[in-house]
Amino acid sequence: MAPAHPPSPAEAAPPHRSGAHLALRAILGLIGGLLVAGVAGLWLGVKPAEVVGYVVGVPVWSVVFCVASSFVVLGFQSLRWYEVMGPLLHLRYLDAYRAQAVGEMFNDLLAARAGDFLRVQYLGRRTGKSRAVILGTEAVDRWLDWWGWFPVLFVLALLGPVPSWLYKALGLFAMALASWATLMIVLARRGYVPKPGSRLGEAFASFRTGIEAFSSWRTLVLAVAVAPLPWLW
Repeated sequence: MAPAHPPSPAEAAPPHRSGAHLALRAILGLIGGLLVAGVAGLWLGVKPAEVVGYVVGVPVWSVVFCVASSFVVLGFQSLRWYEVMGPLLHLRYLDAYRAQAVGEMFNDLLAARAGDFLRVQYLGRRTGKSRAVILGTEAVDRWLDWWGWFPVLFVLALLGPVPSWLYKALGLFAMALASWATLMIVLARRGYVPKPGSRLGEAFASFRTGIEAFSSWRTLVLAVAVAPLPWLW
């Protein structure tokens, strides 16, 4: 499955950054994150003394395990997205992991999962790949993410009783996912075709290349073997 247009030399060779430059960005990002957390805590009326008291009361091993566990979840999520993008963009797993970390950080700070769009922007800028193709793979990855709930809840239903309202909620959610899947299939095969040569046409063609990954057999394998892993962990 080929991209909508061949990559330019600039896309094929992202700019090299020195270790000092990356370290400086990491430090500035950490400082910025702490400042944002401090401002949010001040606005919400969080008392630092109480926070410290709660943290001190938690065993160190528990804190370390929770922090390490978050990186494992990121690893599973990145693996899912990496496998969706693999045949199209040929990116490294580390690129997907970094972009996933950026997206999750901003999802915690911004409403409506705006971090998902920022990870597309981040990955496109870092690698030089088409942002429209990446956005298409993001749509497939998000579908797989939400589909991952179903195998997990199925296992829970086998292990013990679940509330009756959960079945109704899953039914509605299944209809939404089925509609979403149908839309991606239609767009990939017979979707709207903008005017040839237009800027919108090029962007849409690249986006459609991304969502064509949904029709691949790899998506079925990912839905069964990879998508449930973050929810099971």
